[in-house]
Amino acid sequence: IDSNQRQLVNEMSLLLRLSCAIDKRPEPLISNLMIKVRNKRVEVELIPIQLGQNLDLEKWSLNNVISIVRKNNEKDITVL
Repeated sequence: IDSNQRQLVNEMSLLLRLSCAIDKRPEPLISNLMIKVRNKRVEVELIPIQLGQNLDLEKWSLNNVISIVRKNNEKDITVL
């Protein structure tokens, strides 16, 4: 594959890893994701279905994946 295709696969694998990280519970708690990208900085905010729901498991899981992603990408990802 050429370099453009390789970059696309890399970016899609990032999204897949992040989506798997937040899908850990039998019942979904997240209604929306707010993602802001500026240069090499990415902010991910989890929006719960109901106000006040504890999303610590999802945030913890995302942060674990982010440490792996940082090794393969030059992006600074923050979970809010």
